[in-house]
Amino acid sequence: MPATIYLTPNIQGIEALSSSQIKEMQTSGFVEFGAHTMTHVNLTKLDNDAAQKEIAQSKEAVEKLTGISCESFAYPYGRYNEQHVQMVKNTGFTTAVTTKKAIAAFDHLNPYTLPRLSISGCINMIQFYLILSRGRYKL
Repeated sequence: MPATIYLTPNIQGIEALSSSQIKEMQTSGFVEFGAHTMTHVNLTKLDNDAAQKEIAQSKEAVEKLTGISCESFAYPYGRYNEQHVQMVKNTGFTTAVTTKKAIAAFDHLNPYTLPRLSISGCINMIQFYLILSRGRYKL
């Protein structure tokens, strides 16, 4: 099952994936890498120039790490406004995800405010099934 990992190139305080790990995952054909700003900042707390810089620089950094075009963006903390949606679109991303959990037909959605399903390493097989079938891991 394919997955997307959203990279934040300059995030502090966590262990980051190495370039070789990124290349290995990308080469598998199962992992796409998207951008998630440079520092995982809440975009709604920034002025427009700073928000645009975080968005654009993260796209460039991910493209440099992967060697291919970065098409997808994730809004940190799920926080954004219509100006941020337009910035993401104008920067050249083709999709962007929110933190809204849902399963929906793509043709009924705005490609710049997509819901998503999150999978962590702490879930069991029943929770995994529930996420894929209902969009949530609890009954």
